[in-house]
Amino acid sequence: MMRFLIGNGLMQREDKVNQPLKVSYPKFKNGEATVRNLKIEQNFDYVEELFQFYMGLSKQQLEDAIKELKDMTPEPMNTMLDKQPREEAIRKRAERLSMVTKDVPPTAPVPVQAESEIRGQTTRARLVCSACKNPMKGHKSITDCPKNRKE
Repeated sequence: MMRFLIGNGLMQREDKVNQPLKVSYPKFKNGEATVRNLKIEQNFDYVEELFQFYMGLSKQQLEDAIKELKDMTPEPMNTMLDKQPREEAIRKRAERLSMVTKDVPPTAPVPVQAESEIRGQTTRARLVCSACKNPMKGHKSITDCPKNRKE
């Protein structure tokens, strides 16, 4: 039996020989050109060849070819997945929840760090008013600051 294999499952047309190249200027390249080879024109003559080949086969050969193709075809994705029964899933969850967790002490002692080392010693300086040197938090309610006086 004759088999038709086409590359990686894709029909790729060949490049034209001794023909000019196709130059395009995509917007995303900001004026830089993209140069490609021209492809030969599409032609669907192979469909007629396949049809004539299979019309020349006997009924038994055609049935064998159909069976071979069906054997090569994988099952649909929804039939490949076997769902876990609901009762089994509920039983497994109950088993997981009933497990007792044991506290295992560390094998190496954990070094004690000061709280300031854990947080990092970079604390931000408080903002103060440049005129009265009072903190900026709640500064609008301070009446003796020259910036808050209404003139």
